[in-house]
Amino acid sequence: ALIIFTSNIYGREIAKKISRRGELGFHLSGDQKAGEEFRQMLYRATLDAIQKSFPPEFVGRIGKPNIRVLHPFTEEHLLEMLVKIDLPEFAASLKEKHGLQIYFTMEAKIFLVKEARDDISLTLGARALNEVIQQKMVDMVSNLIELAEGGGVVRGDTILIDAVDKDEEPGKKKLIFQKIIRGEEGRS
Repeated sequence: ALIIFTSNIYGREIAKKISRRGELGFHLSGDQKAGEEFRQMLYRATLDAIQKSFPPEFVGRIGKPNIRVLHPFTEEHLLEMLVKIDLPEFAASLKEKHGLQIYFTMEAKIFLVKEARDDISLTLGARALNEVIQQKMVDMVSNLIELAEGGGVVRGDTILIDAVDKDEEPGKKKLIFQKIIRGEEGRS
């Protein structure tokens, strides 16, 4: 049997250290020696935090060589998960429940990933994407479906979601339904 324990012990600190390292122009994939030293420092700091959080008998039974430090997902990792898993699941759910086709521009995908990368959600990893989709997408589509009589969406519509600059806050983006192609039910 293989038993895997996971913990967010020291996770927020790891995210901050990696974030600061990136801000200073260093990357884990850059200088191999510096990257290895940085990984070792993270491992030692994480091990210290684990030893302070759990009894020594527990840590001893697991064994220090079996403890692994997982680093936060990069924006590229999150974008890949979003494109391959989260958005197709969201689109399939909309099609099944409401008969809607939905497509996303690359700007919208990048917007969703950036929303999932703030300081609070950095340690949540892929769970942050699900929260952003729920907050930004599900509620928006639900509102449009409820407003169907007033020009919202109806079964058979095709929706294109884009991210554009906010008028009131230049440099900040928001999601919009850029284009709605009416399905057969919406044309009557």
